[in-house]
Amino acid sequence: MIKNIIYLLLAICLLALGSCSHIELNENDVVSGYTTSKIKAQVIKTKTDFELHDAIGKRLSVYSTYHTKTPSHIKQELDSLISSQIKQYKVFPISYDIADTKKIITNPSIAKQAKLYFATLTDLSVSDKNLAFPISKQLKANSFLVFTIVAWPCESCFSQYQLYEKLQLVNVQHSSIVWTASSSVVLQKTQLGQSEALSKKMAHNLLDVFYHTFKRKWHKKRYHALQARTMKAKAS
Repeated sequence: MIKNIIYLLLAICLLALGSCSHIELNENDVVSGYTTSKIKAQVIKTKTDFELHDAIGKRLSVYSTYHTKTPSHIKQELDSLISSQIKQYKVFPISYDIADTKKIITNPSIAKQAKLYFATLTDLSVSDKNLAFPISKQLKANSFLVFTIVAWPCESCFSQYQLYEKLQLVNVQHSSIVWTASSSVVLQKTQLGQSEALSKKMAHNLLDVFYHTFKRKWHKKRYHALQARTMKAKAS
């Protein structure tokens, strides 16, 4: 029953152009999932050569921020997972992975701006153009895709047993959060040992939702719009 509901919700998101710009996954989505193997098959079969020509631009920098209690090895594993999956999806023609992005923004000239910008983005969902522009110039990127672990389960934490992740796509030129999705689950004390495995599954699910509700809808729509514009220009 739960799987049927999830399939229906996913189908609605795929069919509704312009909708589902913000998506929240609840505990049932995380625990039961929506058949990752089937989503992988769809990704493999889907053409990924859509031309990225619109105002969002062609260059993407991927970045991550983590709750202070997130284990170091989980940060590294998630950084690797997110970077490799985004490159596999070919969301943008040029993408800089998390390691490259973090290496560049450690430059003293923009390090403070970057720290403040990504803190306000992840904590308040505010994209400050004055802070974002010099960072994007240094990164040579038009957009940022930012993964965040907002809360990590621990007994001493304010949120205690909550695991909360968020994914945001920001267009720097317009200083707008173009797309966002979040996933949250509250664990029992006896389930804390599952936090690490669950964090990876949640991240994987967020990336799959990003592919299906942004990549396929957003760029396919613009690809056909460009074709129509080109044909009209040739006719005139």
